[in-house]
Amino acid sequence: MITDIDAALLEKIADLTGKPVGAFNIRKDSGFEVTDKIRAEIEQKPLVADAIARFAGYIASQTLAVEVRPAAEPAGETVVETDVDDEPLRIAVTRI
Repeated sequence: MITDIDAALLEKIADLTGKPVGAFNIRKDSGFEVTDKIRAEIEQKPLVADAIARFAGYIASQTLAVEVRPAAEPAGETVVETDVDDEPLRIAVTRI
């Protein structure tokens, strides 16, 4: 079952795909090409921990990321601050 938190996180992560979902597009705004291999780090917070664990594979396939992982302090070429269910959340993307 997908919860509201799962859906909210997936919507934010969908921004990585290049699809016009949400207020920003991390992959495109970072200047990455579709052929670039990327790693995505999502801030490790209790609110989204289960969703990251359950959907990391899906997120990777949709964003063309070779790795999606939680991180205490996401770091990368581009770090975006957003929110999920009014909880601040950082997502970082790095070309690898």
